[in-house]
Amino acid sequence: MAAHRDAGRAAALLPSAGRIRIEGGKVGRTVTRFKAVERFAHWMLAGSFILLALTGLATLFGRKVVIPLLGHEFNSTLLTGSKFIHNNVSWAFMIALVMVFVMWIWHNIPNKTDWLWIKQGGGFIGDKHPPAKKFNFGQKIVFWAVILLGFSVSLSGLSLLFPFEIQLFGHTFNIINDIGMAEAAGFGPLQGDLTPHAEMQYAQLWHAIIGFLMMAVILGHIYIGTLGMEGAFDAMGNGEVDERWANSTTRSGSMRSNKTNGPPQNDGRRRSNQRSRAMKAMLAGFLGVAVIGVVAYFGLHEIGFSSAEVYSGENVRLD
Repeated sequence: MAAHRDAGRAAALLPSAGRIRIEGGKVGRTVTRFKAVERFAHWMLAGSFILLALTGLATLFGRKVVIPLLGHEFNSTLLTGSKFIHNNVSWAFMIALVMVFVMWIWHNIPNKTDWLWIKQGGGFIGDKHPPAKKFNFGQKIVFWAVILLGFSVSLSGLSLLFPFEIQLFGHTFNIINDIGMAEAAGFGPLQGDLTPHAEMQYAQLWHAIIGFLMMAVILGHIYIGTLGMEGAFDAMGNGEVDERWANSTTRSGSMRSNKTNGPPQNDGRRRSNQRSRAMKAMLAGFLGVAVIGVVAYFGLHEIGFSSAEVYSGENVRLD
């Protein structure tokens, strides 16, 4: 089985498919798939998303889950810390999202090769390996899901951070009313003149919905990249994949043209080098999250932004 076909099967069957092995086993020679800056952006995006997901869940379910189990005081401390992390780490997520978009958009534009991949069902139909370039059609779906959902969750998050400056839903409702979409759907005119607090309610609801959708996509991505497919983690861990994995994955030769990284190495030495490179890439991305979070915190305070000013003050409308 080719790796791209197997990725499609892993995505469809998830744990029930078992781990997909490299056909014929590894040869020990590697081919570069992702550069250091690409892996840095990926791990910064991954690290920030994990923190945002955990702190978002803590905020959302604190009253229903944490208080009955651990009490009000623990929940109060947890929510204070979660809010601090969520507000500041969000900037690292948005920066990483832009980096990933800029670096990979050209490889994720649909082309005629994708149509061949679709007709073969990612490898389910027929006995031929579906063709693909740097990313196959299934991987492109994940890319665009992360980009579009990430952009949407970022926009709603910014409206929650700056409710008086960024009011999304009132303007959106007015546009829907102007083009007659609400009436065509059988609804009356939507209220466009929303108070900042009403805007925040809509934004919180949208933020949570998109956040859960992203978590579902990312959980599938994590499974395929770790347990679901042999050799997949190496691509983003140390940036290199086994030559046999690359040859079976890329029928167009987009990776074959890259320089093979030397002769086969001793298995123990190779694994040690791979673990070291993967750990450095992950730590660099996570350090980027921490640095940007700290800069965001002090930067926002320097310009006079604080949570107290966002949710209270003489400009707050309660009507």
